Amino acid sequence: MPSTASAEAFRDGYRALRARTRERLDAAIVICEPFVLPVPADREAWRADLDPKIAAARALAREFKGVYGPFDGVFAAASTTVDPADAGHALMAEEWIRRVCGE
Repeated sequence: MPSTASAEAFRDGYRALRARTRERLDAAIVICEPFVLPVPADREAWRADLDPKIAAARALAREFKGVYGPFDGVFAAASTTVDPADAGHALMAEEWIRRVCGE
């Protein structure tokens, strides 16, 4: 279900979370792109809410110069060769390992 938060509130919340985390921990922060698959059919309508938040996540990744998990893009690419309903957690795990561990 689309959130009630605007893209600006999403961005500001992500930025505040990163700041609090950096204050308390010496940890790398991975920014993960929000995503939605086009199944069931009503999910297509979610794009209007989600796309500005994806753009905000990408802008934050550039700003923070950190690791970025482009999950919406990964699922979109996979959906060109398999049914979108078949895309799953393994794709996210593989992308996470590739981005975070460099494998």
